[in-house]
Amino acid sequence: MKQLSLIVYALTLVILLTACNKAMDSNRSSEDPAMSTGAVNAEASAAGTVPAESDGFAEEAESSKSKSQDTAMLFENFLKEKGLGAELSLIYFQQEDIDLDGNEEAVAAFGNAGDENGNEEDVTFNEIYILRNQGGNIVQIGDNLNNGGYGIDEIRLVELEDRDEKVIYLGLTNWVSMTGFRLVGVSGDTLDELAYSASATGSGEDVLLDGNENGKFDSYEQRRGSYDVFYYGVTRYFALKQGEFVQTDTSVELLDYPSAPKEAVLEYLSLSIIDDRLPPNVEQRLDELCQFRDGNGERPVLEVEYGTVGNLQLELDDEDTYFEVEESGSDAIVTLIENEADGTKKQTIFSLAKDTAADNKEKWGIYDIEVIDVKEIE
Repeated sequence: MKQLSLIVYALTLVILLTACNKAMDSNRSSEDPAMSTGAVNAEASAAGTVPAESDGFAEEAESSKSKSQDTAMLFENFLKEKGLGAELSLIYFQQEDIDLDGNEEAVAAFGNAGDENGNEEDVTFNEIYILRNQGGNIVQIGDNLNNGGYGIDEIRLVELEDRDEKVIYLGLTNWVSMTGFRLVGVSGDTLDELAYSASATGSGEDVLLDGNENGKFDSYEQRRGSYDVFYYGVTRYFALKQGEFVQTDTSVELLDYPSAPKEAVLEYLSLSIIDDRLPPNVEQRLDELCQFRDGNGERPVLEVEYGTVGNLQLELDDEDTYFEVEESGSDAIVTLIENEADGTKKQTIFSLAKDTAADNKEKWGIYDIEVIDVKEIE
């Protein structure tokens, strides 16, 4: 009887163990499939057997690249259909949302890519076009940007200090003695000229600057030294304020003090009109050149044209405008004679004396100015 009880107990234990195993198998099969798959993938990834879950950023980048290629093709087809840049080489192409309006723009420039040796200094842009992709429809904004008197040897997209949108930088040159630039912004369906800086005489250096070195341009300088500034070294400084560049300062490199009465008068005329914003060293020189003051206690403002002073500076033989000089010891009379085209004459008479200045040097200075009323030439 006792043996039979042991057999029954053993059979009962086997049945119970079998039931427990089936319950555990059932629980495993009922786990969350996603969680189960994740665990398998994680193990496989760690083992290097299968890749981890796909990277959404990679897919987005690939999609963006594909869209960019498609847009580039649209731009290219438009240029061909319109015959823009025909028979020229495409030497610059940049596409992005320049004005941040949600539509992608493109800057396409055609011209000469350089000499046969690949010298980039000979790059010339003949035709420059701005295009926009509006939902798959390409439109041209403005006309050919190469529409000025100087050549263009550089193109790039730059940032200005006070705006989020990028602007188009065009490097201007005459390939001899002048460098300058032009800044063009995209605004709606038009192109806005934000700045133009280049010497009208074909000599000078104008440079766009990033004063605080944060990658955004905030100022520029105009450096001159030709007949447009009467051969003085002049630098004009401009700063970006409330969306536009304004002149903030001027520097002038003065020459030695004039040693003759006519040169003293000529320098007085030149420095008086060389710039609207005269620096302290020029003001001081003008005070030395002219002690004469008008009724308001100011140095007189003479109505002598810029071109007239330039011709006198260059000492061009001119029967219409010239100096007459009478010098006697430490006194002199210098008369500027201007014969007008309408048959009238004007005389500006400068009375000078050579005195010992504050630096113990004898210098010619103007102590009286008389302007004779315009009258008919007899």
